[in-house]
Amino acid sequence: MSTPLQNFKIITMIVQNGIAVFVMSTLMLFKLTTMVRITRSQMTYFTYDSLILVIQLWTSFEALQRCPVSTSTVFRALGIPCVAILEFFLLGKKLSMNQVFFCLLIVTGSFIYALEDWELNRVGYCWSGCNMLTCSINAIVDKYFFSNSEQTSSGCTLLTLLLSVPISIIHNKYVQSDGNGGDDFGEVWQVMLRQDRTTTLVLSLTGAIASLLGFCYTQAYRAASATTVAVAGNVNKLLSILVGSFLFAETLSLAKVCGIGVCLSGAFLYSQVEVRNKKAVDDQIEHYVKDKEEKNRGYCSVCKVEFSLVTEGLVRKHKSGPVSGRLRQRGGGKQGGGGGSGKYCSGGGAPPCAPPW
Repeated sequence: MSTPLQNFKIITMIVQNGIAVFVMSTLMLFKLTTMVRITRSQMTYFTYDSLILVIQLWTSFEALQRCPVSTSTVFRALGIPCVAILEFFLLGKKLSMNQVFFCLLIVTGSFIYALEDWELNRVGYCWSGCNMLTCSINAIVDKYFFSNSEQTSSGCTLLTLLLSVPISIIHNKYVQSDGNGGDDFGEVWQVMLRQDRTTTLVLSLTGAIASLLGFCYTQAYRAASATTVAVAGNVNKLLSILVGSFLFAETLSLAKVCGIGVCLSGAFLYSQVEVRNKKAVDDQIEHYVKDKEEKNRGYCSVCKVEFSLVTEGLVRKHKSGPVSGRLRQRGGGKQGGGGGSGKYCSGGGAPPCAPPW
């Protein structure tokens, strides 16, 4: 944004999202990626998601006009405990004491990073707070929807970006520049035509990356908790600061380097807790499957088919975190007629039997 396009942020964002839609559509045209049939509930959600995306970018732009980047870094980090609290009350996701400590370590590192250029700007803080609150609430909604939606990750990305274009145009006309019409598309088009090839290439590349980024976030919400995605997003911002300092030859002070180091350390330690939790869950499921296979050896073919379906569903649906209670619940029947539905079956003259659940 160091070119003349920095004066037309909203329209530049519209162009980038348009390029991202073109990229995703092209991939689907050549069947490199797919999407399933769109339902009415999906359209309702993606309209909401696109509106929130525009609001997030708008509040971020307004905050950056009034506060230094370090301030937005702090508020981005403060979003981690906000997401964790909302996820606990709304989705029932619990964090261990180690995870709570490492989240607070990331927040502390962000404050260290911002110590040298902290500015008191109440309006800027309000915009930053609105951005943090919007991102935190949307993280919970995205986690819930993506975990329960049958739409593919590519489809989710395409619909969100596609619907964000008309919403951004309306926002530019009636909200941006105090409702005075916003940026003029004709003027922006003339500015774009005067850009050199490097600027045009970077603009196209960022648009293509936007489609990849949306796909990655959808996959992340389906595979991990909303708090984990928030931690990853904070690390992404810090890494972009480090890379930017090298590319643009900017010098980072010792305090900033220490702050980034503390944040990255907290994020790494948090990720190790997630890895250990996932390994513990996988071990529990593996032990459960082996145990049931041993008990299932004496049963007929019908029962073995039912056992395979139950096991497959359990492995497919399990999330991170303790599952011992669910395993006991799914495997709580008695052999010989006391478990499951209580129905007996016989396969090819074999003695009657009942599945062990």
